[in-house]
Amino acid sequence: MGAYSFSTNPKLQWIDEIPDIQNWGGIPQCLNSHPGAITALAAAQQGRILASVCRDGALRIWDLTTRQCLRTLREPSPTASVNSVAFVENETILVTTATDCIAQLWDPATGQCLQTLEGYTDLPTTVMFVEGRMLLSACYDSQVQLWDPVTSQCVRTLKGHVCPVRATTATTDSKILATCSSDGTVQLWNPATGERLHRLTGHTASTADVAFSHDNNILASSSSDGTVRLWDPQTGRCLHTLEGHTKTVTSVHFSPDDKVLASSSHDCTVRLWDLQSGDCLQVIKGHRGWVKCLAFTPNSRTLATGSTDRNVQLWDVSTGHCLQTLKEHSGCVSDIIFTQGGHFLVTGSWDNTIRLWDLGGRLGSVGECWNPVCCHSTSSLGGVRE
Repeated sequence: MGAYSFSTNPKLQWIDEIPDIQNWGGIPQCLNSHPGAITALAAAQQGRILASVCRDGALRIWDLTTRQCLRTLREPSPTASVNSVAFVENETILVTTATDCIAQLWDPATGQCLQTLEGYTDLPTTVMFVEGRMLLSACYDSQVQLWDPVTSQCVRTLKGHVCPVRATTATTDSKILATCSSDGTVQLWNPATGERLHRLTGHTASTADVAFSHDNNILASSSSDGTVRLWDPQTGRCLHTLEGHTKTVTSVHFSPDDKVLASSSHDCTVRLWDLQSGDCLQVIKGHRGWVKCLAFTPNSRTLATGSTDRNVQLWDVSTGHCLQTLKEHSGCVSDIIFTQGGHFLVTGSWDNTIRLWDLGGRLGSVGECWNPVCCHSTSSLGGVRE
């Protein structure tokens, strides 16, 4: 039987049905964890399972219901930091990339390493599954490659970029792949054939991020030139150039309903854009450092932002008003995830902790931090390129 949660804050009216969750209690607890800064998080099983990676090189799986570490898939390493993690293939496989130029596939249920992809000449920036269960990897050396995950053989190299590839994304059906690079271009590919479909130009500096809308009809790109561009992925035509940021636009995220695009920048602001008109709907100000991560609730009404100023803030998308400031972290907030229909928030930080927040008032006050997953080491190892 499901449970319904109602926020005590009138601006946070979440009423979606979610599965029953054990009441963990309101007193924060500390569990042995990573002896280094948290670099990335990924959630599975409707937010019950969490994967975390860290500058100490470790990969761990957590049960968020019991607050226990289920297993350590990759042991800490003094020479390599893990910089990304993602669940793929219906959450049956975990993919990680590390600064030792290795990408690995894991079985999260058993902890077994399924495959190790070596031979990179530089750090893999992104790894993802695309058309035909091929594994795509992009690197700082400008290479974009498609791998057979069974044989670990590279089956196709996508040639076109001449500078480091910063980000990749694909349509939900994996029919179109987008890559962006420090060469200032965005390139669209057919991953099944390796054919380049479009070379998108217009940005006057390095491109930093790319994202497809959930309906696959719009591609957004961000750049160090301070702009965001919206593209038609079928024709390659630029639909809108979104101007307003004064420094590098580091990331772009579509709301789940595809009505709003959020862009974050080194100018310490987040801007919300209307996808139809290209108009700026809101300029979100409040962080004292640049916004490193952001996430929408599933109902698209609330945006969470994490910053180098150590704070997490919740915003009303329709008004741009700050709903809540969460101040428990003592280091840069590096990743942020909504789970359980938007009722709970998971944040990772360079203070070596993973913190869990009750946003629906299930345990009392809205925005209460409960059961942080943390460690006691005073040092972190390795490094991550930004």
